[in-house]
This record gives sequence, structure tokens and C-alpha cells, in this order.
Amino acid sequence: DAGFPVHVNADVKIGHSKTVVFGEADYRLHRRPSSSAVTVVIPVKDNVEMTRDLCGQLLAFGGYTDVLIFDNGSETDEMREWLAAQRVATVFDAKGAGIHEMWNAGIAEAISRHRGLADVVLLNNDLRIDPGFLQHLVLGLRSQPGLMACSGNYDGRPGSGVIPVRGICAGRYGPDPDGVYRGGLAGFAFALRSEWIASGYRFPDSLTWYFGDNDLCLAVEKAGGWYGVAVDAGCEHIGGGGQTSGTLVGPTYEVDQAAFLEIWPQISS
Repeated sequence: DAGFPVHVNADVKIGHSKTVVFGEADYRLHRRPSSSAVTVVIPVKDNVEMTRDLCGQLLAFGGYTDVLIFDNGSETDEMREWLAAQRVATVFDAKGAGIHEMWNAGIAEAISRHRGLADVVLLNNDLRIDPGFLQHLVLGLRSQPGLMACSGNYDGRPGSGVIPVRGICAGRYGPDPDGVYRGGLAGFAFALRSEWIASGYRFPDSLTWYFGDNDLCLAVEKAGGWYGVAVDAGCEHIGGGGQTSGTLVGPTYEVDQAAFLEIWPQISS
């Protein structure tokens, strides 16, 4: 009221001492589940509000080593200004790149930064995440042998730990009339184990916007591994997704489908 502006210096990190009960569950959530770093990769194009909100949640909840944003050619001044000014992530110019090219570039950057020891989390920007999302996701990823990929719990399915699934989410949210949750791996919020990345897997260059998550699932199955949903890692695909698809420019669904069937011809039979 007296005319003096109020400022916050975000470079000065402090804590707030509280009286709490710290138990085993808290220890398991906050300890590092492996020697691997956790690199978050977020492809974006505009949608500044969603991107800003997601990065704010990541900053508030933690659980990552670094965040990499791949800008697919944002056109609004607000988005470009925010990308230039924000300090949560490292921003890469990915104008004209497909989603799988950006995912692979994120994987390559994670390998370079962490000498191959990085679990990589691939996120859309049209997400809301629960507190502890990354911690639970990576803890789940590291919980059992042979588990090479897992996604967040996008439909509120009950239970705990990692539930094995087959195939991808494919827009199946929540239980069917029989009470069965049939949605599979969520291609909009999932993690890859560093050992799987080290095995040489990369998303196929011939797939530009579609079927990368399908390819991942089939490749993991072919290698004798498995994938699932980390039930404790809650997230919401805002509005059921679709907010970002209108901003993407690339080949049609049918073109990627044909390329996918060339890689996996047995699917068509």
C-alpha cells in the first residue's frame, strides 16, 4: 500500500522447519532408486500455459536431475519469451522435427550428460502430475527385473506398485463396464530404464508422429522384457489429450501407419 514492490529472489534456496513424522514410505520415496540420473524430456509447440504449469509442478515436486525442452517451432510471442526466460529447463531448437526425433535427441542428450546412466522420462506438456510423480515413476521403473518402461497412472486405477499391461493407452481411460482397466502404456507420460536405452533402442526414424509407443512396447516384448503402469505415479492427461495435436505439422497418420507395418509386418496379419 505504501508503494514498495515485493520481490522474491529465486536464487536463494531455503527450507521451512516443521515437526513431521518421517517414516519408511517417505524414505523410499525420496531416496535415489538407482545410480542413474533422471532426465525429463518435453517436446512442445506453443501452449505456454500448459508448459509453464507443468514445469512449475516439476520444480515444486522435484525428482529429476535435469529437464530438457525441445521447441518444435513455437510461433506465439508469449511462448518464445517464456522459453527464453524460464530457468527450470534447457531449451533446444527442434523446429520441424517429429516427436520421435525429439525423443531420440533427448535420449542422446541424457546419455551425453550422464555417461549413459540416465533413466529418461518422456512427457507431453498437456499434463498435470501428482506430488511425488517422478519419484514414484522411477521407483516403479527400478522395482523389478526386466521392467524396461512404465507410465504414470493416468486413469486412477487402484492398487500399488507397477501393474503389467499390454499395448498402449489408445484413449482408454478408466474401467470398462466390467470394471477392468484395459488401457496400456501411456505414450504421453512414461519412463525408459537406462539399461533399455543402453541396449541400443531408439524410436524409429521412419515414424514421425505416430506409433512410437507401439514400437516401444513390441520391441520390449520381443527382447523378453515387460512394461507397465506405475500406480502410485498419478497424472492427468488434461481433457483426455488432443490439445497439442493441432499444432503438429507432419505426415498423415496413414503414412506413419504404413511405415510401422513395414517394421512390424506381423501386426497386419
